Amino acid sequence: MLNVKNLNQLKNKLKEIEGKAIFKLTRVSSLNDGEFLRILHKVRQKDIIFYDGEKEWHLEFPKANELTLIDNGFIIKNCTYELLQVKEA
Repeated sequence: MLNVKNLNQLKNKLKEIEGKAIFKLTRVSSLNDGEFLRILHKVRQKDIIFYDGEKEWHLEFPKANELTLIDNGFIIKNCTYELLQVKEA
């Protein structure tokens, strides 16, 4: 569980699980709607890098008012990122 209350807590929690976390991305209202699995590859100061098995996807951190935190993930615009699993090394 992520259980965070703000953007800084989210960044810190994601940093702890980078390389081990699997997220389900649910995208709506776009040309490429659907559900996709993404591995949390790296957390940097201004963005997150996810990997889908073929390529890296860069997601810029939004302003705090553009981010919605949910029980086990977060929503940015039309995309919901839900933590599915954390693999142990």
